[in-house]
Order: sequence, then C-alpha cells, then structure tokens
Amino acid sequence: MSETLYERLSGHDGISDFADSLLPKLQGDKQQGRFWKHRGDDGIAREAIIN
Repeated sequence: MSETLYERLSGHDGISDFADSLLPKLQGDKQQGRFWKHRGDDGIAREAIIN
C-alpha cells in the first residue's frame, strides 16, 4: 500500500512547518503582500494558527 499524501507531507508537523513558513513569504511578496498591508497583527496571527 502506498503512502497517503498526509504521510508524504510528514503528517501534522510537516504541514504545520510549511504553513508557518508560507505566510511570511506571502506577506513579503510584492504582489501578494498587499492583502496583508492594512491588517492588524491579531488578525494575521489568527490566520497562522493551524488546528
């Protein structure tokens, strides 16, 4: 039986690490960063939480 996508992505820890590194990269991007330009830190922090 082959690995699931979840297993190939190293489970919760791997997905969480990826998500934690993705938001700062998007915020720093010239085109994507505009979506976070006028957001408060509390709203941005809520986006970064993974349950």
